[in-house]
Amino acid sequence: MLTASRDNATMTLTYDKAGRKKTMDDPDMGFWQYDYDALGNLKTQTDARGCVTNIAYDELNRPTGKTYSGCPATGAVTYAYDAGTNGKGRRTSMGVTGADFTQWTYDARGRVTSENKQITGGGQFVTAFTYNDADLPVTMTYPDGEVVTFEYNNMLPVSVTGTSKYAQTIAYDSANRMIQVIRGANKIDTVFTYNAWNVDNGRLQNITSTQVSTGDPLQDLTYDYDSVGNIETIVDSLSGLQTQAFTYDALDRLTNSSVTGGSNGLYSESYTYNATNGNLKTKGGVTYTYNAGTHAVASLSNGNAYGYDANGNMTSRTVNGQTYTLAYDAENRLVSVTGAATASFVYDGDGKQIKATVNGITAVYVGNHYEVKNGVVTKFYFAGSTRLAVRTDGTLRFLLSDCLFRDLP
Repeated sequence: MLTASRDNATMTLTYDKAGRKKTMDDPDMGFWQYDYDALGNLKTQTDARGCVTNIAYDELNRPTGKTYSGCPATGAVTYAYDAGTNGKGRRTSMGVTGADFTQWTYDARGRVTSENKQITGGGQFVTAFTYNDADLPVTMTYPDGEVVTFEYNNMLPVSVTGTSKYAQTIAYDSANRMIQVIRGANKIDTVFTYNAWNVDNGRLQNITSTQVSTGDPLQDLTYDYDSVGNIETIVDSLSGLQTQAFTYDALDRLTNSSVTGGSNGLYSESYTYNATNGNLKTKGGVTYTYNAGTHAVASLSNGNAYGYDANGNMTSRTVNGQTYTLAYDAENRLVSVTGAATASFVYDGDGKQIKATVNGITAVYVGNHYEVKNGVVTKFYFAGSTRLAVRTDGTLRFLLSDCLFRDLP
C-alpha cells in the first residue's frame, strides 16, 4: 500500500504481489479497481462511477477488443492483426461500433503504406505513404488525391511540395535547430536566432518573418528567459515595441503577466496560490473556491460555478450566466454539451477525436492533416512536426509560429 496525504486529501494505492496496481483511491478521481488475467494483462477496470471496462486479448497478449458494462453509452472497440499486405504481426484494423473503422497496409519493412478510415456519417478517407531507405516519408497522398513530396538532408526535411510549394528551403544549424524557413515559392522568409549555449542554454532568442517580394516585415519576436528557462519577456517589435512580461515564484508558478506598449491587448493580471495545497487562489482579482480535498474548482467569486461526477469529470459549468451540461463516455471523453451551446463528439479506438458537431455544424478529422467541416475541406501541411500552411476550400495560407511553434493568428 502506498499513501500520500496533503491538506486533508489522501491518495491510497494498493498493489498485488506481482507489483500490479489493484486499487486507487484518489481525492480527484474517486475509487478505482483493477483486475488481471493469468498472464498479467489488465482484464477489467472499474472506475468511481461503477463503469467497468473489459479488455480481451489474443494468444500473443495483444488487445483484441474492449467492451463496457454499467457505463454511459460507448461503442465496443475491436482490434485485428496479421491480415492484408505485409500485415503479419501488425495491427491491420480497428473499429468502434457506431463510430468508425480503420484499416492499415504495410510494406515489407513494416512501414504504413495506407490508412483507410471510414467515419460513420462522415465518409471514407484514404491516406497513402511512400518512404526512402532511411524510413522517412517521401510522399504523402492526401484523401483528395494531392501528393505532397518531402526532401531531406541529414535526415531533416528541407523542402515540402504538393500542388503548391509549401516550403522552398528549410535550413538547420549544427545542433539540428531550425534556423530558416522559406515558405511558398520564395514568399515568406522566417529566420530563427538562438542564444549562445552559455547564455540561456541556447534557447530561441528571436523570430523574424519577411515577405520576400516586398521586404515588408511580418513578424519580429524577441524572447528573454530566467535562470531556469521560464520566459520573462516577449518583445513584439512589429507592434510598436509591445512587451509581454511574466514573473514567477520560487516554485516556477506564474505570479503576474502583463502586456505594455503598443495599442492592442494591453492587460495586467496577477495570480496567487494556496500555501498548503498549491491550488490557484486568485487570478486577476477573482477568487477560486474548491471542493473539499480536491483540485476541482467549485466556484469563482464572479459567479461562475462548476460541478463534477465521481471520476472528476466536469459535468456542469455556469459561466457569465450561461449554463452548460457536459456528458462523458466510458473512457472519460467528452461526448456531448447541452444548454447554452449544443455539441457532440466522436472518437476512434485510439481515443482520437474524429467527428464533432457544434451548434449543428459537423466536422470530421483525419489525423492532423485533413478535415471536412460543413462540406468544406481543410488541409494542413507539415515539415516534420512544424506546421507550414493550411488550405481551406482551395485557398492557401501560410502559418507563422511562436517560440513553441504554435500557429499565430
